[in-house]
Amino acid sequence: MFLSRRTKKRLLLVALVAIGCGVIYISLEEIEITRSKENIISSFRLKGNVVSMMTRKPKVFIYPLPPKFNKDVAMCVGTERVPHFCFHLENGGMGTLLYREGEMGVFHTSQFSLEVILHNQLLQSQYRTMNPEEADIFYIPAYLGMFRFCNSSESVTQLQDEMFKIIHSMPYLKQGKPHISSLARIEREQAEKEYPLLMNPNCKSVTYIVIEKESLSEYRKVLGLENQRVIVAPYPSYVHQYNSNSASQAISSPGLGARQVLIFVAASVKNNEFRRSVLDQMSHKVTGVSFERVIHLLNEHGDELPGGVFLNTIECQTGHENITIGWMQKSVFCLQPPGDSPTRKSFYDSIQSGCIPVIFRFADQNVEYPFQRVLNYTDFTVTIDSGRIEVRQELIRDILNAIPQDEVKRLHQNVLKVARMLQYSAIDSNASDQPRAHKDALDMIIQEVQHMYNI
Repeated sequence: MFLSRRTKKRLLLVALVAIGCGVIYISLEEIEITRSKENIISSFRLKGNVVSMMTRKPKVFIYPLPPKFNKDVAMCVGTERVPHFCFHLENGGMGTLLYREGEMGVFHTSQFSLEVILHNQLLQSQYRTMNPEEADIFYIPAYLGMFRFCNSSESVTQLQDEMFKIIHSMPYLKQGKPHISSLARIEREQAEKEYPLLMNPNCKSVTYIVIEKESLSEYRKVLGLENQRVIVAPYPSYVHQYNSNSASQAISSPGLGARQVLIFVAASVKNNEFRRSVLDQMSHKVTGVSFERVIHLLNEHGDELPGGVFLNTIECQTGHENITIGWMQKSVFCLQPPGDSPTRKSFYDSIQSGCIPVIFRFADQNVEYPFQRVLNYTDFTVTIDSGRIEVRQELIRDILNAIPQDEVKRLHQNVLKVARMLQYSAIDSNASDQPRAHKDALDMIIQEVQHMYNI
């Protein structure tokens, strides 16, 4: 699916599916099987909507927790008591719709809104069941990661104890049924003395959907998380694709010929020496200025378009949320230097914009990306060893210019192909409980839960 050199085989396949006590025969014509060299990825193009028939759709029961565990928390962080955390949680956690271009909606989405988004996505999804007796998966809709931003007299330990008391009043956790929940913040921040959410022993019976898993394995052991099950999911991006019946898995985005900026990075200035060294290599720094405005000013002065642009996205200051995606849509490579932690929301913004993410690898880190069990990240990202920048002091521009143009084209095409799977779809109709034409992040999360629990 993601390699330019592909082996194609046309097959006639008769699929034998056993359902209940009966047997159904399904004839699938012209199945194209494509495999990567490492046999990591297999993709199947089937005539008709047969994929959904080949695996049983799991049913998810959402615990009816009192509002204090979710809605009240969302309301708390959305008040003026904590404006510096700048949560925008309307539209099911996606925030205000800023603008729409075809299937792509750009929203004022907070990077820490996963708990709200995932809860609302499941409430309106094809997977939901109201009957716990028929459920395969149980979802706990508690915004305990976000609760850290709340000015509350109640501690997270008290709230969590009360929550598990409710969960244990029903038999399903004791029966060993798969239970999942989500965390708005990165994993390690939920296991510190200041916020001991994951220190609760009941958490070991729950699989958490997280935006980042601790990348240092030894430190994960120190935190007592070595046996904590997690599934890494995408940060919520500014971009949410509308449910489309498009025949193409690939999103619509400007081609390489329309991308006039070679290197772009959207970031705030952190107390991170490596990030600063990356930002220092950018020839132009802009704050709150769109691509179109910069082009206009350059043309007025007869200046050339910059090869490297740093957009200063100061946290919780307005202005950049309307222009970041526009800059990325005009850029070939989007740099992802680490900040407070190895992963970033901007990584997912760049993918949704068709901009090839550039990752920096550090020897002591083992960063896990979403759904890497089935997605081969080398097919749509560029990885640069940090030592080439820190020690050898190479120029990022030279490293990226050395990539053959055919490889750049391949990477760009593959970014467009995987983008839908790494975003949470916008809901634009009452048909949200119907299967989507293509998988998004929610579908991928459910698929990972199925694999983990052999459902």
